[in-house]
Amino acid sequence: MTLIQCEECSQPISERARTCAQCGYPRLPPPWTHRAFKVLVGLAAAIFISMFVLSMILAWVSRKPFELDLRDIEPRTTLQLQDAPGRLG
Repeated sequence: MTLIQCEECSQPISERARTCAQCGYPRLPPPWTHRAFKVLVGLAAAIFISMFVLSMILAWVSRKPFELDLRDIEPRTTLQLQDAPGRLG
């Protein structure tokens, strides 16, 4: 636990204290601990995630079907299996 100085009376107080024990001066918590900041960050994250999911859905829905024309493909010659010497068969 770290001791800091009170902004009003300059007496040492705990870093976790909400008010000074000597003069009663209230300490403001850091801005990232305010509930409104946490709600704002959560809302921004929810918007980002929903935009990502929506873009994936739209990309999937608007994709073009895969078409393959087999008439344009030249047939490959198949390899003939040859009898290997020494094999029974």
